[in-house]
Amino acid sequence: MLKKINLILVSLVFATSLSAKKVTVTVFPPDAVVYKNGVAIEGNNGVYGITVSIVDQTFVVKRDGFDPREFVVNMKSMNAFEVKLTPNRKEVRVSISPEEVNASIYIDGIKTDNAKF
Repeated sequence: MLKKINLILVSLVFATSLSAKKVTVTVFPPDAVVYKNGVAIEGNNGVYGITVSIVDQTFVVKRDGFDPREFVVNMKSMNAFEVKLTPNRKEVRVSISPEEVNASIYIDGIKTDNAKF
């Protein structure tokens, strides 16, 4: 009886490993962080390798200045896809004093021409 249970467990583990697949998710901006269950997962310059099996997995991408975005990865997911965050368009006022001669202004992470301001 114990041998049958062990055989069933080994078969389940083997079947699950056969049904696992690797999905590559690229996030923009590349310094955004991907979270699973509130815990940051490891990635490299905006590229994350996620192994999925038969269970859907939900992730959230976050970065300051952008709206968070949720996505689900499962066995039906493409092998590679992109997740692009949208900047949150809150109005921000910036004051630069005359003493700040070397100040730079960035909008959505892109340095602007200070002469416009």
